[in-house]
Amino acid sequence: MDFLLTLGFIVLAAGASVSLTALWLRRSEGQAETTLATTEARLQAALRDRDSAIEARVAAERGAAGARAEVTAMEERIADFERVRREMLDAAKAAVTDTAAQVSSKLLDDHKRETTEAKQHAEERVKQVSDHLKEGQSVRVKVLEADEKGRLRLSMKAVGADAAQH
Repeated sequence: MDFLLTLGFIVLAAGASVSLTALWLRRSEGQAETTLATTEARLQAALRDRDSAIEARVAAERGAAGARAEVTAMEERIADFERVRREMLDAAKAAVTDTAAQVSSKLLDDHKRETTEAKQHAEERVKQVSDHLKEGQSVRVKVLEADEKGRLRLSMKAVGADAAQH
């Protein structure tokens, strides 16, 4: 009987141990479930934060790309404006240069013509063309020479000499 009593105590102790272990496991399981739920909630919040950060980054990159496109467009417009400005200035300079060249060429040609005509018209040395010819007066002359600067030597006498030979 001692043996049975001892065996009964062992079985009773083992049963109590199993009950305590089961109770402890249930309690640990409840804590684990609570920890798991908290961790899952934190994970979901972290995933939402990550998604929000990604959306914000994408929006920022789109905004930056739009700003870069605007800057590029403005730079192109400024370059076009500068090109047109240079072209207009060049055209204005060319027009002024052409006009100045025409006016100075006309004045120089008139002066040369008057000087040469007066010198060729008179027998003596001519100091003032206007003493012998009037402005706008038509005369026949012969071109004697043209130099590299565009100056012409004209002669009224040579026209008369050529007419006498023919």
